[in-house]
Amino acid sequence: MALLLCDVDHFKAYNDHYGHVAGDDCLRRIAALIHKHMERASGLAARYGGDEFAVILPETTISCAALVAKRTRHAVAEQLIPHAGSSHGQVTLSIGVAAAVPGLDNPPDDLVLGADRTLYRAKSSGRDAVCRANSLPSVPAT
Repeated sequence: MALLLCDVDHFKAYNDHYGHVAGDDCLRRIAALIHKHMERASGLAARYGGDEFAVILPETTISCAALVAKRTRHAVAEQLIPHAGSSHGQVTLSIGVAAAVPGLDNPPDDLVLGADRTLYRAKSSGRDAVCRANSLPSVPAT
């Protein structure tokens, strides 16, 4: 199973500049693009916080999930949605990708943590990027 965490870059600045109605419209457009590029009907995309989306892709390898993420990021970029508050000048998406075989050795929290860490890497490397986990983080035993 793979998990994509998608963050609309500098979305607060977008809302501040264009207003919340335009922000809601922008999120709907991005949600439609995410759904379109999931590739399988068995996947699930959902809003995950104010400007983030989570995409669950069952029976998907990290390589395939990264490809889905890259296509989705590219599709958002192709929309050329103006964004005065971004150094890119348009709305962009940063995506973190992780995958694991669910089970006792791979609890769901590890998958979320792996995707969240790679999303942070994508954002800290300049945004408008896709980063994938090489392996899930190890969590200390309690």
